Amino acid sequence: MTNTSHDAANALLNGGGGPSAFKFTTHGEVAKGAITDLGTQQVRDFKTGQPRTYDDGNPIMQIVITLRQDDGELGRLFVKPAMKIAIAEAVRASGADGLTVGSTLAVQYTGDEAPTAPGLSGKKLFKAEYKPASISADQLI
Repeated sequence: MTNTSHDAANALLNGGGGPSAFKFTTHGEVAKGAITDLGTQQVRDFKTGQPRTYDDGNPIMQIVITLRQDDGELGRLFVKPAMKIAIAEAVRASGADGLTVGSTLAVQYTGDEAPTAPGLSGKKLFKAEYKPASISADQLI
């Protein structure tokens, strides 16, 4: 089950599948903007597209954050474990209790871990900054 915003629902209604996801293809790339929506979504298998579950049958969930960038465009962060750690550290460093709509988040792709097996890519690494709604996005990364 997906929890989406009015913006994402209207984008789907108007022919799109919602805001594009940030891809993070280049080290140093930053996704930054005001949080317009927070939700969760079940993780899908990369190869089959089927919803993923733990061995006990419970769904594997991920956080989905929609950001309004400086140019007004919306983008989504599908928060995997390494990004989740960076965001959680940023929220704690800000003194906030958690993410809130209207606050500003910046996530930067900083590098990759070594691959765990031949032919695989290493896990992407991130750093993040979080500011409550009263702080400008210009002051982040």
